[in-house]
Amino acid sequence: MSKYQLNWFAQAAKDFKKLDNSQKIQVSRGLNKIATMGTQIGKPLIGNLIGLREIKLLRLGLRIVFAQNGNQIDVIDIIAVGKRADGEVFDVVEKRIK
Repeated sequence: MSKYQLNWFAQAAKDFKKLDNSQKIQVSRGLNKIATMGTQIGKPLIGNLIGLREIKLLRLGLRIVFAQNGNQIDVIDIIAVGKRADGEVFDVVEKRIK
């Protein structure tokens, strides 16, 4: 049972739709963990992304970047789903949170 509501940034939802079916299955599992455990899971990010967390999907080379919604304690914002290659997903996240 989900304890947290997931709130998608519009572009993050587009990121998810671009994934192939096998990637969507793995990302959905990560999202289920986020919906159940919130900010108790994932690695805290640093620097300009402080306050955000990531879950690594190692086999796929994907990251899910998320944060607790500042306005509601039971809402988690999904900010990005993407590859870490050359820090690409983190660059995207910085643009989206500005």
